[in-house]
Amino acid sequence: MKWWPARTPVRALAPLLPALWLAACTLPELPSLPEPASLKDEIVADVARCDARHAHGPDKPAKQALAWRDCVHVSVRYFLLPAVRLPDLYRLLLVEDRRLVEAMVDGRIEREARARRLRELSHRIEAAGGDDPAPARPGRGSVATAEEIAAVREYLIDLLAE
Repeated sequence: MKWWPARTPVRALAPLLPALWLAACTLPELPSLPEPASLKDEIVADVARCDARHAHGPDKPAKQALAWRDCVHVSVRYFLLPAVRLPDLYRLLLVEDRRLVEAMVDGRIEREARARRLRELSHRIEAAGGDDPAPARPGRGSVATAEEIAAVREYLIDLLAE
């Protein structure tokens, strides 16, 4: 009893296997993939897209400022939350930022009080270990370091406290 019939594709390719193996061994080295962007670079680029879509600043209408903040919040949810071990701390920061901006628009608080509260939350995140990276998961790419996450947090606080 024969294992393979004489006319199977495997039998037809058998004489070519040494040549295929030799060709594979002599292929030139493939170019390396570009280094993935850092977490901060990704967020800065996305915030720039928010800037282009929704102009913001102290002289802009409140609705425009809220639309810009919502765009920035989406960036934080997409890029930062999956990278940190304690994403709920950052979710709290986003909710509090939204609440403070609405209170500022209504005239219930001043800009300095909002900035002070955001910095308090930033210190609480740092003290609770909110800058610790999330554990690596298959298919998620590189894991950000605690230093990168802290730099992103400081960038966001400076950005949102304007």
